[in-house]
Amino acid sequence: MRRLLLGSVVVLVGLFSLGAASIFPQAAAAAAKAKKAGAPPPAAQRKMNACGCFADAQGNCFCGRKGKCSCPGECEPKGCEEKRAKEIEREVAAETKRAADADRKQQLRSQENERKERAKEREQERLKEKKPKENEGTTPKF
Repeated sequence: MRRLLLGSVVVLVGLFSLGAASIFPQAAAAAAKAKKAGAPPPAAQRKMNACGCFADAQGNCFCGRKGKCSCPGECEPKGCEEKRAKEIEREVAAETKRAADADRKQQLRSQENERKERAKEREQERLKEKKPKENEGTTPKF
């Protein structure tokens, strides 16, 4: 008996709340507004930037589902700053690698040039030593 009484009370409360909403639509709208007080206003009422985001009066940033990261310094989707920092790190690493490769190639070129110069000097010394020996065996003709 108690269960039946309790079940009917729950049903009556539910029907009353639905009936009140249909009888008093302003009250239902006010209740819905109170629920959404913390939510941002619809995007149609705000001016969106090129990234698909807008800022409310307090400066909070709200973005659509397909927000882009093309508005540095403005309201952007979360994670855009981190993406930008990672991209800069990649560029710095690539540039550092290019500079190291260029430096290594320059060192190899200079070492190769030094080897060629030493080889050339040794060849010239060898030729100088060889010429006097050739002339020693012959007698000069007068």
